[in-house]
Amino acid sequence: MVRFYSLRTLFNVVGWTLCLLCCPVSSVGKDSIPAGMEGIELGEVKYEEGDVAGALKIFMDVAQKADNSHDEKLACLAYYNIGVTYFSLFSNVEAIQNFQKAYDLCLRNNLGAVREAEIIGGIAGVFFQLGNYGKAKQMLGKAMTIAKRNNDSIMLSTFTADMALLCNKTKDFDSVPHWLDMSRQYDRHNKMAINLLEIAAETAMKQKDYVNAERLCNEILAYPAEAGANRGLAYTYLLRIAGDRGRWSDASHYEKKAADEVGFGLKIYYFHVASHVHETMGDYRGASILKDSVIVYKDSLDEINNRQLINNENIKFEVMKYQLEAERMLARQKSQTAVWISIATAFLFLLIILALLWRQQQQRHRTQQQMLALKLEKEHKEKELAEECMHETELIARHKHEMLQKEIERQNTQMQANAMFVSSRNQLIEDLLKYIDNIKSEDDLPEIRNLRKHLGRMLGNDSKDREEFMMNVEAADPHLSRRLLEAHPDLLQSDIKFLGYIKMNMSMKEIAAILNVNPDSCKRRKIRISKKLGLASLADLYAYLLHLED
Repeated sequence: MVRFYSLRTLFNVVGWTLCLLCCPVSSVGKDSIPAGMEGIELGEVKYEEGDVAGALKIFMDVAQKADNSHDEKLACLAYYNIGVTYFSLFSNVEAIQNFQKAYDLCLRNNLGAVREAEIIGGIAGVFFQLGNYGKAKQMLGKAMTIAKRNNDSIMLSTFTADMALLCNKTKDFDSVPHWLDMSRQYDRHNKMAINLLEIAAETAMKQKDYVNAERLCNEILAYPAEAGANRGLAYTYLLRIAGDRGRWSDASHYEKKAADEVGFGLKIYYFHVASHVHETMGDYRGASILKDSVIVYKDSLDEINNRQLINNENIKFEVMKYQLEAERMLARQKSQTAVWISIATAFLFLLIILALLWRQQQQRHRTQQQMLALKLEKEHKEKELAEECMHETELIARHKHEMLQKEIERQNTQMQANAMFVSSRNQLIEDLLKYIDNIKSEDDLPEIRNLRKHLGRMLGNDSKDREEFMMNVEAADPHLSRRLLEAHPDLLQSDIKFLGYIKMNMSMKEIAAILNVNPDSCKRRKIRISKKLGLASLADLYAYLLHLED
């Protein structure tokens, strides 16, 4: 929440007002209904328990909350479930309307082919229930196309089985085996096996193909009772077959079995088949009794259907009351919102006035602060000017120091070149002396003797060159000896000279040439001096000398 520290209390009040305005609109009894997928799952549980009204209320509440929060995926699922619930109440108009809402949401938001196919399948079911088999077949074909495109075998096995059932209703019996074979191909786990057998048996009975019908019925009865097979229908089919073929003992057996197994919805069909068989047997009294049972059962069934219709209407009326109450609550909430908006508007006007006063005060305070800032800036600039003078002095001193360092580096470079020259010259003289010694025995000429003496004198002057070179080393760094003796009083002058060569980054071979000694002797001397300095590694010696200079 945005706050001005001087107006904190007023802003808190306005903040609470805005929170009340932004609170979601709720209806009576909705607080206990969970939102999201939890609400969908609760509605499905209510539906399975037979509480259709409770399921409808939950699905409608989830749909409204999803619409308010613009959760299109959840809204699509909620409207689909509302359509399924109305379909179970035979309220086909409401079912189609909600399926259409779900379908529009699915297409508009690309919610997936699986959801689209499910919704189209639900719409096909409504047309099937209305007896519009042509439209139902058209919608099923569209759903199958989507399922094929996404290779959904579960949906394809269900839709092809439904298509076979539709062909039975339209008496297109030749197409039934094709759809049943397709359903078996897609049904990889044989979950639809019993349903497919029942559809095939119905097709055979409608065509009076009793051989296949009897075989299919026996296959259905071979399943255990808990498998969910329609055993009553299978026994009724077998009763019809036995009666038409004159197998009276079998017919009597199947009649008893069918009477025990047949479900509530197939009682009338069973009575018709049994009365037909009794007429064929010549048992007109039994046939009459069964026909009377049909009339009595029809009356009972009509009474049950009427009660069911009344119950369905009561459910819809209860849902309508729920919706009306929700609308009233919404209107009341809107009225309260309007009041809060008026209050908030008044607070906002007051806030604007106070903010203008506060702004004027802040402007005055800002002017004072600017004057103070100008004064501080002036003092700061004077301080910066003094610091710049000091910095300039430091730069001059640093420049002099850098020039001195460059001069030292130049002298070091020159001395290294001199050292290399001396080393090369001495090596050449020694090689010439060895060569002269080799030819002396053959021809001892005076010129050769004089040349050997001259070279000897030149090599003898090497000590003078070394002393001159060492003087140059000490001139390049006149404080090295003092710093080494202060840190290590036990060092000899020869050690200090040797360290001067190392500080110039000369190799052992170059130092050996200057000192006219073996390079291995130089290496041993470097190890001995490193131990004197207390260094753990020879590699640390050069770094130590540079650090000593710093």
